[in-house]
Amino acid sequence: MGLRQKITLIFLTLSFCARAFAEKTLDNALRLAGADIARMCGVKDILVIDDFASPSAKMTEYIREQLGDLIYAQDGLVRIVTRDKLSQQLTERERRFQNSGVVDESTILSVAKRLGARNVVFGAFEEVGGDYILRVRMISVETDAYVFRKSYTVPRSSIDERTFRLLDWKPLKYLNWGSLGLGFEVNKNSIDYVAPAVNVAFDYALGDKFSIGAHVILGYDFHGLFTFETFCTFRFYPKAPFLDPNSGFFIEAQVGLSALVLDSDAHAVFNAGGALGFRRLVDFGCLYLEPSLRVGYPYMFAVGFSAGLEF
Repeated sequence: MGLRQKITLIFLTLSFCARAFAEKTLDNALRLAGADIARMCGVKDILVIDDFASPSAKMTEYIREQLGDLIYAQDGLVRIVTRDKLSQQLTERERRFQNSGVVDESTILSVAKRLGARNVVFGAFEEVGGDYILRVRMISVETDAYVFRKSYTVPRSSIDERTFRLLDWKPLKYLNWGSLGLGFEVNKNSIDYVAPAVNVAFDYALGDKFSIGAHVILGYDFHGLFTFETFCTFRFYPKAPFLDPNSGFFIEAQVGLSALVLDSDAHAVFNAGGALGFRRLVDFGCLYLEPSLRVGYPYMFAVGFSAGLEF
């Protein structure tokens, strides 16, 4: 293979990779679709942009308007028919169909022909296999045949909070209100020794960033000191992901009572402290993993790890 062929191959590979990467968000997929459609249009063509089927009216309007703006930005000579203008051209019979939610391609093509349009663009934005697909179709008004058909993949992981709000999805839809877990920690509960401990934790969500809970910790330092800690918690997740409420980095306040048993002598003491940690959701949000660090009194600090289920 010659140098020129190698350079061409590298260029094509980089172009393909750049294009594939660019489709990772809805806005980038719309940008690519707008560029592709603009290349199919001639000078001073009239283009009708019909509705795109989607899970919400807000998303349908956003795709239609954004695509129109992007096509015009690519080629300002293309004349784009607005949705209002399209609706004004409907006959009474066609308007009755529109109000019933049934508007077929033949009706749109008929209206587009009356407006002198050359092509009609429409499509859909839908969930397929966990990801989203933006389907774009363009039909020639004169021939009733497709002149452009293409689908753009938008991975679910790349969809941001604004896009999900356009889909009318709410964080609380994905919120598991309770969680129960088991954990292990190393607890510095005396000047001289450290104590391994096990814990049970229950948390109840107050929203997508706040929760309250109850924790029980049982420890033994192998030098005769048993600790039995109980405390209530108030937890805050500053930047909980939109689709994973009550997860991510957290700050926690703790207050409760501890029982200390040393050489058969039991003492009840007040305990208070705070914790920092990170909750990671796996298995579609049902299982969580959580490393944490806590400080307070009468213990000095503890490092632990827990896992559990959200429900």
